[in-house]
Amino acid sequence: MKKILALLLTLLLLTACFPLGAFAVNEDVEGTVGIYSSMYQFVIDMMDEAIKKEFPNLTPAYDGSFFFYGGTSSLITKVYGEMETGTLGCDMMLVAEPAFSLELKEAGYLEPVEIEDADSLLRFPYDEEGCWYPVRVCNMVLAYNPDMVDDWAARGVKIPHTFRDFAEDPSLKGYISMGNPMTSGTTFAAVASLTQDDHYGEDFLKGLAANGVMIESGSTAITKLQTGECAAIMILEESIPSRTSPASTPKTAWC
Repeated sequence: MKKILALLLTLLLLTACFPLGAFAVNEDVEGTVGIYSSMYQFVIDMMDEAIKKEFPNLTPAYDGSFFFYGGTSSLITKVYGEMETGTLGCDMMLVAEPAFSLELKEAGYLEPVEIEDADSLLRFPYDEEGCWYPVRVCNMVLAYNPDMVDDWAARGVKIPHTFRDFAEDPSLKGYISMGNPMTSGTTFAAVASLTQDDHYGEDFLKGLAANGVMIESGSTAITKLQTGECAAIMILEESIPSRTSPASTPKTAWC
């Protein structure tokens, strides 16, 4: 199983850097593999395709898929339940809460897997013992509807271009939205970073509360951008539709 995990992990890392089909087939690798993941379904579908092409004799653990999908918090809760039995129900995890890897390592649930020449493959720090590796970068951005900038200006609302303005500009009160840090690992990580003393500190949270930020799903927030219920939302960049879509599509404001 260790060989399987090492090869799979290498595949997952490389998939972020190279097009599908850029790998040699490992027909000698066999077994059943299951991965808990909080990645979007369209990403999981691509990863499934790549793994099946790279490892044709591996058996998916979950109804034809190698991935069991869930939000980061729900997956962590699931793993906590499994830890009580002493056995995890997955071979790997891909979640957006990086600190959880440290907790699992400390508890002795992670097996070291060496990635050859990892320094040339990864731009970000990884566990020196090989217990965890980064496989993607999550960009949290502010998004707005470019077709409604003038409408918002006429109402005295200025589209924010910094997270400080998003949280503290009183003209935005009642017109901003973000994900739930208690269920979304990426939102939790973003809020944890933004509230550090070298960023905005606790004033960021106080500002969000004063501005009446709405806590909701990304799809709901995007709909509110399109209908004019929200002036700006804090959301993962990958959740925003393509910028080549129709003019009504929201676009991102980098901060």
